[in-house]
Amino acid sequence: MLYHVLWRQAESRPENIAVAGERRSVSYAQLLREVRSCAAFLQQLNFKPQDPIILGVPPSPEFHVVFYAGCA
Repeated sequence: MLYHVLWRQAESRPENIAVAGERRSVSYAQLLREVRSCAAFLQQLNFKPQDPIILGVPPSPEFHVVFYAGCA
């Protein structure tokens, strides 16, 4: 699962840059925190496994947050 790959990277390389965007860059540790928060929000919205999610976000750190949250 992709989420587990991110989790392992955050454990072994927490301060390394995971995603560099135009406005901000995020480390693996920060990306994992944001992904967990977004995944919890998706659960509050009653998203279930196998529910489709359409991402209308340009390539950015935010795209990666929502993408990995959906994988989680």
